[in-house]
Amino acid sequence: MKYFGTDGIRGTVNQTLTHKTAFDCGNAVASLKPKAKIVVGVDTRTSASMLLSALSSGAVMAGADVFFVGVVPTPVISYLVQHKHFDFGIMITASHNPPKDNGIKVFGKDGEKVNVEVKQKIEKRFTQKKIVDVLEFGKIHYMPRMVNEYIKFVTQNCCELKGLKVVLDVCHGASTTTASKIFKKLGASVVELNHSANGKLINDNCGALHPGQVVDAVKKHKADVGFAFDGDADRVVVVDETGQIRDGDQILYFFAKMYEKYGLLKKNIVVSTVLSNINFEKEL
Repeated sequence: MKYFGTDGIRGTVNQTLTHKTAFDCGNAVASLKPKAKIVVGVDTRTSASMLLSALSSGAVMAGADVFFVGVVPTPVISYLVQHKHFDFGIMITASHNPPKDNGIKVFGKDGEKVNVEVKQKIEKRFTQKKIVDVLEFGKIHYMPRMVNEYIKFVTQNCCELKGLKVVLDVCHGASTTTASKIFKKLGASVVELNHSANGKLINDNCGALHPGQVVDAVKKHKADVGFAFDGDADRVVVVDETGQIRDGDQILYFFAKMYEKYGLLKKNIVVSTVLSNINFEKEL
């Protein structure tokens, strides 16, 4: 495929990712279903408004309604598509990439990222513009409070954290709107790092790719745990109470053993990626 990579469309803005690409993508996704309802979120990057404007224009000209929910983590879009019955979800983000990059992630109505077949259909329609009659244009709706639905969902499905001190590195990114609120609602005492929501600083020597600040903060504040998120908060690095970084295999192993202990591990199966260490499998 020309535009889609392993995790959506991604590139340096005004070079490999332009306003035309965003317009074409919005138009192509909207053309997959008549009068589609599309929920859209962004991270804090300075290019977000430009790409949002172009993508939304393409979508409404194809007859779709766009529901913009503001700066939110990628999981918020996944949740809203499925639970609020949108046809598609789009997240404008370049995840852990530098500030000058941006990207587009597309979700189906099941809350999952669209498969290869759908990506191919979208790319094919980049050159087959759908422009409905002007009286049939869609609308853009600004729905910033929808993020509260996600916050409510998470807090209702988590245990209380009262008495725990938590360090959060939100890396000037999407989780600036959610992470601190969620942990505080659960009763935790929060130490927040890099929470300015300044898109010029997103992922810049902070967050999941650079968890050193969390390590230092956990030790300094004698915290119980620390979390470092990436730009769109679909990736997290955990630091334990000793200041030691715990990788994905260790986290998954911990959850597997806890689920097993309480009879919640369905069919006694754990699913991991191909990047998991062989010792992880042996231990299980």
